[in-house]
Amino acid sequence: FRINSFSTSLIARPWLRHLSFDAILTYITWDAVPFLEKRDLYVMASSSLMTILFGTEVQSFYFGGPDALSNQFQYNQYAQYLLPRRNRGKAIERLLIDLTHAHRKSHKETSN
Repeated sequence: FRINSFSTSLIARPWLRHLSFDAILTYITWDAVPFLEKRDLYVMASSSLMTILFGTEVQSFYFGGPDALSNQFQYNQYAQYLLPRRNRGKAIERLLIDLTHAHRKSHKETSN
C-alpha cells in the first residue's frame, strides 16, 4: 500500500478513504475475491484478503538468508481505514472460510 503520504489526513478524516488510490485498489481486490473463490483458488483469495485486512507489503525483493522473507513483510496499521467496518467484517469471515476450504482441499489432495 502507498498509504504513508495519505495516512495523517486519512486518520483525521476517515470519510476521505474512498478518494485515495489505495482504497480504490482495495475495492478492486475485494471485488476479485468472489471470482477467485468460484475457481477454487482459495489460497490466492486468502492472500488477497490478508493484504486487504492487514496491509502486508513487500519491503524488498532480497531473498538471501533464512530470515529474509519474514523480514520483508510489514503490517500496515492504516490498512484498516481503507474499507468500511462492515466490509472488513465480511472480509474476515471470507478469510476464515477460504482458509478452511484451502486446508480441506489440500488435505483431500494428499489423501488421494
